[in-house]
Amino acid sequence: MGRQPWVSFCMTTYKRPEFLKQQLESIAKQTFPDFQIIVSDNDPEASGRKVVEELDDPRILYFLNETNLGMVKSFNRSLSKAQTEWVVMITDDDPVYPDMLQTLYDLSISHPGYGMYMGGCDILCSNPVVARSSRLKVGTNSCLADLAIGTIREYSGRDFPFAYFRGEIGGHLLWSTGIVRRDIALSIGGMPDFGGAL
Repeated sequence: MGRQPWVSFCMTTYKRPEFLKQQLESIAKQTFPDFQIIVSDNDPEASGRKVVEELDDPRILYFLNETNLGMVKSFNRSLSKAQTEWVVMITDDDPVYPDMLQTLYDLSISHPGYGMYMGGCDILCSNPVVARSSRLKVGTNSCLADLAIGTIREYSGRDFPFAYFRGEIGGHLLWSTGIVRRDIALSIGGMPDFGGAL
């Protein structure tokens, strides 16, 4: 005890205690135990505090924002609280597989020296309008590239954007499906804010 964990789940939440509870319980099932979760709560009424207190897990650190900062600034607030080498940027409703961290840790050991290690995910879309506008089907959608499970591809920082826009990486790339070195995330200002709706 007293040693920093290997990775931090940096999370934002806002007035969705039921989502927060499910997400925290899901993350707690990781087969790789060397992590912490940093919750940045945008609700001035602290609706997430009770959830965290009831779970009573010392790996979960709770921070209440003085005002509703919006999603991006709240994400970056949780990032600023992290002290670990690696971070996962995740919302209160991004499901994670139990072996996600173990898989990413193993990749970082077998292929050292990269600034991020990413995986894939399934996206559940239940709204037909959202599905149509996102080019998804109603139901479960895989964002994996059309490759065999277990395939490993390596990209330089220069080549990665080109591979992504050529569609080699898959349909969606979510921060919540990978780990990023914290110093890199901080050096680019954290999650970018494109001025979209909150």
